Amino acid sequence: MTATNHALTGAAIATLVRQPLLAIPLAFLSHFVCDSLPHFKLEITFGSKAMWRYLYVEATIMIVLATTLLLLGTRQSVWILIVCALVAMSPDIAWYFYGKSGRQGKPEQFDFLNKFHYKIQWSETKLGIVPELFWAGCMVTIILQ
Repeated sequence: MTATNHALTGAAIATLVRQPLLAIPLAFLSHFVCDSLPHFKLEITFGSKAMWRYLYVEATIMIVLATTLLLLGTRQSVWILIVCALVAMSPDIAWYFYGKSGRQGKPEQFDFLNKFHYKIQWSETKLGIVPELFWAGCMVTIILQ
């Protein structure tokens, strides 16, 4: 799933749960639930200009969405929303380190958690943008209610 949707899911959990000690671990676990759903993926070479452009676009979308949601107002503390959003995205940080070391796409060299993470992502396609957009709409609705 896109980092934007992971972040929105974490923020939605913070909005619904309202107890940081429960919301933070749930936000982390949400990453794996989201990645087990059909989702968007582009075939981009690690370290390429295309990868950095994609990450830039994704970061821009997240900043615009976060600013918009905060300006519209939420019922939850801004800090817990931010923490849960970051925690929900955090498992994908490992892919950067695996890519940097040349082990990207080589699950036999992953640790247990990342082997699991790799295996649950059974449907990553360009058409996965459709469920991603639906998911984003649902999460924004939850955050704003």
